[in-house]
Amino acid sequence: MKKIKFLAGGQPFRSTDFKVIQDNALVSIAEMLAASSLGNTVIVGGLVFDFAALHDPADPITVPAGYVFDQVELCRVPETSFTYDAAKSIYLRLTISETSSRTVGGIPQYVIEERMYTVIYTATPILGDVLLSSLTRLTPVTDVSYALNQSHGAIALQAGYAATLGTGMYAIANQHGDIMILCQFTATVAAGVVAILPTQHRPASTVIGWYKNVSSIVPLEIRANGEVAISGASTSGDNVIMFRFNKNVSYTL
Repeated sequence: MKKIKFLAGGQPFRSTDFKVIQDNALVSIAEMLAASSLGNTVIVGGLVFDFAALHDPADPITVPAGYVFDQVELCRVPETSFTYDAAKSIYLRLTISETSSRTVGGIPQYVIEERMYTVIYTATPILGDVLLSSLTRLTPVTDVSYALNQSHGAIALQAGYAATLGTGMYAIANQHGDIMILCQFTATVAAGVVAILPTQHRPASTVIGWYKNVSSIVPLEIRANGEVAISGASTSGDNVIMFRFNKNVSYTL
């Protein structure tokens, strides 16, 4: 949120300064709503991005602008674009900027300070970065954000497995930790790790799921390190994984 810095020795005001004051009065309403939520940081609006189920990794991915409340104040998040990389995850990083230079007592000084968050797409977050997919969204339980509408490019299959639909395994998610993995493949080995999910799709602990090996329904494991491990795969036909889970909940047999 933008704040006016009051400087000693006299300060020339502009009409844009009063707009900051007016905007901040409206922002307080959103802050009161967000302050009543669970969790440390919540998404108040925006930051909703849809990927096609078979997204071309060469296409740029855009995270629209939005707002988050971090239990201190409402902060904007500018729009950001990047190219898909299965090794990277989307984080928010707090930044503090100063703008609107004025000359006070013959010395140039900035009179507007803003706390905001920027989208960081990285495999090596720093202390303080917040994983975007871990944040709660300030929306009713009936909101469309519960739909699975965020998908990444194909996740490469491991040795011994070859995709027969698309080019790998696909993971479709929403803002609440629900994830569906989809994969149709042939196998030369009956047991092993089919694929490794990117960080943002990995469960906190092992999830037990199911897949079809041509004629039977057999179990699979989705591990905390992202490994999707199977046994009993058919080596003479197509195997199909289509399983939905919540990465924050453990499922056991």
